[in-house]
Amino acid sequence: MLNIKKNLKKFNDFIKLLRQLKAVSIKRILFLISIIILVMVFDALSIISVMPLIQFIQSNQNIDQFVNTVSYGQQLVNAYQFLSIPFTLINLSIILLLLVLLRQFMNIFEVQETERTRLEIA
Repeated sequence: MLNIKKNLKKFNDFIKLLRQLKAVSIKRILFLISIIILVMVFDALSIISVMPLIQFIQSNQNIDQFVNTVSYGQQLVNAYQFLSIPFTLINLSIILLLLVLLRQFMNIFEVQETERTRLEIA
């Protein structure tokens, strides 16, 4: 608990210093933090989505066998049905590819915005 209070105090001191220097606005800081969080979310989603793809291949692309062998299989199949997407190997692969591409896009965007902020401060 002491670490959290200590870190919050350091963060508040940092924000006060930035306000005094008028280097970066609070909106910009919150924008950068939200981009970083989005990068982490897409990174986690792209890593997590590899496992169902591998397990679906191991179950010989049989949906019933996949549902029976994987604890989250039924929920995943239901999610695909809710989105009106057929649960096939190609669709699993496309979604994995999209998540990886979104992660890369967000990562590049985050680096660009962070560097832009560094240049503004300098």
